[in-house]
Amino acid sequence: MPLHPQRVDFDRLKENILGAARTLLQPGSRMLPAQWHGIFQDVYAVCIAKPENLAPALHDAMQVFFAEHVDSLYQELAKEPSGSTSVLSKYRAMFEVFQKGSSYLDVAFGYYNTSIIKLSEEVAEQDQLSVLLQIALQAWRERLVVPLSQSLRMAMFAELERDRAAAGSVSLWDLRAVLSSFVALDKPLSTEFELLKRHFFTEFLERTKTFFAGESAAEIARGSVSTYLAYAERRTTEELQRILKLVPPALEGPLRECLYATLVHEHIPVILREFPFLLERQVTVDLCRVHRLLQNRSDRLPLVACFQSHVEARGFMSFPPAEDTVTPELLVAAVSDAFVYGRGVCMEVFTGDVAYADAVGRACRVVLNSARLGPNASATAADLLARFCDNVLRKGTDNLDRLFSIFVFLEDKDIFQRVYCRLLARRLVHALYAALETEEASIERLQRECGCEYTSKMKRMFLDVSLSDRLNAEFVEHQRTQGLRELPARFLVLQTGVWPFGSTATGAEAPLPPSFSEATALFKDYYETRFKGRKLLWLNHIATVDLRALLAGRTYELSCTLGQYALLNLFQDTDEMATEALSRHIDLPPAELDKIVSSLVAARIVLVNADRSSVSINTRYAGKRRRVKLMTVLTKETTGAIQQVRVEAEDDRSLYLQAAIVRVMKMRKELSVDDLQQEVVAQCKRFVPNIPQLKRCIEILIEKDYLKRSELDKKMLQYSA
Repeated sequence: MPLHPQRVDFDRLKENILGAARTLLQPGSRMLPAQWHGIFQDVYAVCIAKPENLAPALHDAMQVFFAEHVDSLYQELAKEPSGSTSVLSKYRAMFEVFQKGSSYLDVAFGYYNTSIIKLSEEVAEQDQLSVLLQIALQAWRERLVVPLSQSLRMAMFAELERDRAAAGSVSLWDLRAVLSSFVALDKPLSTEFELLKRHFFTEFLERTKTFFAGESAAEIARGSVSTYLAYAERRTTEELQRILKLVPPALEGPLRECLYATLVHEHIPVILREFPFLLERQVTVDLCRVHRLLQNRSDRLPLVACFQSHVEARGFMSFPPAEDTVTPELLVAAVSDAFVYGRGVCMEVFTGDVAYADAVGRACRVVLNSARLGPNASATAADLLARFCDNVLRKGTDNLDRLFSIFVFLEDKDIFQRVYCRLLARRLVHALYAALETEEASIERLQRECGCEYTSKMKRMFLDVSLSDRLNAEFVEHQRTQGLRELPARFLVLQTGVWPFGSTATGAEAPLPPSFSEATALFKDYYETRFKGRKLLWLNHIATVDLRALLAGRTYELSCTLGQYALLNLFQDTDEMATEALSRHIDLPPAELDKIVSSLVAARIVLVNADRSSVSINTRYAGKRRRVKLMTVLTKETTGAIQQVRVEAEDDRSLYLQAAIVRVMKMRKELSVDDLQQEVVAQCKRFVPNIPQLKRCIEILIEKDYLKRSELDKKMLQYSA
């Protein structure tokens, strides 16, 4: 084979090439190696011929050849009955031979393809390696598929209807081959599938919508919603499995939309009416079907709202009647049970869908913050959660996980913080905690949820307790080195502004016993000598006394307040005293004395007669524990204290909102009232501010000249500080 350009007999070479092409395009044809090598030589000779390149002439000849060959195939196919399945089988056989032969020819015409690309600027880059194959496929597409389109579509849809009626038992090999040819006939690397959509898929979607519209209407009319859900899911799965075997996966989206619109969307009102009953009866199978059918659809939003209402109702069912008061344990149990139930349904039925998970959170937030706490209840949900935590930390039970699982839903976290700090202070001062490790773990969880600032005072309380223990040890050592008598006293040095204790008692205070006065004086001298410039303010109203008592032949260790100690100390030599005598010895107002007596009566340490004229020691006292903490009765939160916490929280909220408003306006300089309110609400993490409160804070800042209203638009605010 000559490798340099030379003159050639084009007509002879063309006939050789076309003869080989006819052989390759015949069914069952075979070509000898010498003939195959001859095609390569002839094509190369034409492409390097001189005095001019004859590749364009060969290009025109091949176009004519493929057009005539495809026309002959079309004439043969046109003889078949229109819409019959034989059209599909014959088309399949013809295209397999044509595609195989054209691919072989394209390989033999490799140099020809390169020559055409060099000579023509119209050939796209994606067609560079298959010019001849594209000529063949274009001829097939334009001269066979387009004129035969109607017959092919009728045959394909008839085949699909037969398969639907036979529940997928019909062989669809011919149909799959036809649709695969439509994909192959599109331009290489094309993902639009224009030919497939134009000659099959678009009309298929319309026919599918019509078919299932009638079938689904009949199905839902004669059966229950439960039966229809099973039908819709089954039909959706069958149709997807059937069609995705025939068309590329990229067309799955439009098909799903078509099936959803026909089988589900059109019947949403019926499903919505039945959904609450499915939740009530906990029909998991049908609920799962509903979720699978509406997954990630906007139509599921009413179902999400219905599920939220269902979880709310589940939580409120656990509360007692309106005339009863809700206890901390009952509140935590109700919200926790609702949360566990909602989360369980969300994971089991709705596969952790974010929309349903958020609905569980919103429902628990409503149950927790809108709970009916009783007709005369002065406490809020924040108070009850703090008390529940106090009870758990005193008893050492493992219920903190239940509390912190619902703490995230609490809106008034600032009130919880204040109440928790008050209760924590009493546990630390009076040693009412079960374990310091549990206390610290609780604070760590609060810090993870609300940040370091939220728990800063709590941690400083623990620091004071640890420093006080060290200081007491050093004070005892100092007493020994000075040769002084060791005093049975322990002192707590608390930082001002950290602990929620007032400088004085709320009522009259019992006098300090002489032995205690000596101990406080010695410690004061030691402390002021060691720490220059520091001043001690004694909080005797929160002091505790540990004493041993012999009751009914058994020794008990009683931990009590100074007032309780003063009263019990009077019974060293007698078992009964008149109330008037008690008043003279203790020097307390009758109301305060009565409170102390009531606390000891509640603990069954002392007894009173019917008219409360005398008090006597309970000589038959039989407690289960040897160590009894009597001060717990007096350290319970009163209604006045709870109201005070709420008032202080409201004052702090006002300052917090004002600071947030100034922060936003300092950055924005000018902002509308509505936008300002939205940004401030987004910044509030510890509580949910209300709009009237925000408006009051804005007016306060305007009066303080931090803000001013725009002269052009009164709804716009400007930063003026």
